[in-house]
Amino acid sequence: MTSPNATGTGTGSTSANATGTGTGTGTATGTGTATGTGTAMGTGTATGTGTATATGTATGTSTANSTTSTGSSTVIGDCTPQLFDQPLDHSGSLSNATFSQRYWISTEFYQPGGPIIFYQGAENSQFLCPDGLLITSEWAQSVGGILATLEHRFFGTSVPSGNEFFTNDNFNDYLTLDNVLADSAYFVEYIKKNITGAENSKAVVLGGSYGGFLSMLLRTNYPDTFDGAVNSGGPVRDLGPPVPEDQYAVFEYVSEIYNNHSPDVANQLATGLQQVAEMYNNSQFQPIQESLSLCSSPNVTSLDALQAYISASLILIPQFSYANPARRAAIFYNYSYPISSNGTLPFDTYLSNLREEDSPMAVLNQTLWTVYGLSSFSHNLTCLNASSNFASSAGVQESVFEYISCSYFDYIAERPQNGTIFQPSPPGAAEAQIQACAQKYGAKSMLNATEIAIKFKFTKEDLMNTTRILYTEGELDNNLARGPASSWFPAANSTTDLDQSVVYVIEGAGHTEDTFSPDPSDTLAMQAAKNFTLQRIKAWTSA
Repeated sequence: MTSPNATGTGTGSTSANATGTGTGTGTATGTGTATGTGTAMGTGTATGTGTATATGTATGTSTANSTTSTGSSTVIGDCTPQLFDQPLDHSGSLSNATFSQRYWISTEFYQPGGPIIFYQGAENSQFLCPDGLLITSEWAQSVGGILATLEHRFFGTSVPSGNEFFTNDNFNDYLTLDNVLADSAYFVEYIKKNITGAENSKAVVLGGSYGGFLSMLLRTNYPDTFDGAVNSGGPVRDLGPPVPEDQYAVFEYVSEIYNNHSPDVANQLATGLQQVAEMYNNSQFQPIQESLSLCSSPNVTSLDALQAYISASLILIPQFSYANPARRAAIFYNYSYPISSNGTLPFDTYLSNLREEDSPMAVLNQTLWTVYGLSSFSHNLTCLNASSNFASSAGVQESVFEYISCSYFDYIAERPQNGTIFQPSPPGAAEAQIQACAQKYGAKSMLNATEIAIKFKFTKEDLMNTTRILYTEGELDNNLARGPASSWFPAANSTTDLDQSVVYVIEGAGHTEDTFSPDPSDTLAMQAAKNFTLQRIKAWTSA
């Protein structure tokens, strides 16, 4: 996503039989103070190994207002979502109306009394069928459970009264964290009431990135409904406003990734970004355009946007360095493009190729083509459009998620500083970004992060005292810098208490990579992580 009057990038998986959610934030422009780069984050669930098989809906009962979805173009995977009536305002203080929300349930592996394996929908513009695409299918099979997912309100076709409902007042009143969480809790209780033998079933929720954040909150706020949660790559710390205390953590961590894997390449990238700034300050716009294969020359007002465009590519490459080549390629494709198994390069191979380049600017150029030029396989690109909206082409329903990112999930105020491979932001940049949100959506939308954490029970103390949350983090994912601090929980393999919340860092893994279905490309570290998670699921859902 991009923030108001900002340039940024984000990604999620994109392609046939794939989906993803992603966000990147840019910097407010036109204010005279905002600058820097935004961070990319998201979840991708791409697969090139086949399509999912639909397994049907609830058995033994009828579903309220059940109907098929509005069209296959709005669905990723092979399933037929249904509709049910969801309260528009769960508090009842503003409205007693309902709206039609898309869901999908599979009872293929269900044994009466078995648990509910719930995948939390996030910022996708299309409905994700988890069967065959996500690890939840294997969980359901292993525990004899119901597999279910619910589309996030205001995304896809789960919109009250259609797109005309997209107003600031309706966002502020109904697209609230209270309602989003209540939707999922209401849906799980609906399953228990409408599937024979499920009235006392336990429930476990999985989500990735923003969906992981929601999964965590479902456990802290609805512990009687959700018996366990897996938060894959979802931020926990450093949300705003106000500007988070550790607003530089993400950029520091990404710099650490590059320096740990290749100090030479890290130095070349830092030098290249410095050279871009110097050339820009000397009005050498044409050389910048030629060196970076840009379709148009930068101008006197676009340095911030250009730096964001370049820096986001440096974040995206390790973040989505998936072991499966089709999954890597899918991240950088539009949904309408086919998956290529020869797409983007795994991180270490990418670094090796960069060592062959003869100048810092050539290193930056190669990096940009690695991320933004992949669609050249279909479009025969000869140049790169630095003003392209990457997030919306990657499956993010940007207009809605922008509001969420300005409101209760505000991670957009993070900025680089000196001492990293990135160019530092001037004082006031983060504050300017927060102000841009307030100007676009109104002061009512700007919720205080500390108050949100207290209300929704995800302060440090809340999380340390909550059982049965598993935080899985990819080593190459910048969101690890936003995850729980290592001091909050014991190491994942250091405790025999299966109810103890723990953090599991997966060596060499990208963002939410552990949410994918098992694949021959899975590394030994990934196999171990998936097995660890499954054992937790079994323990949480056992009698």
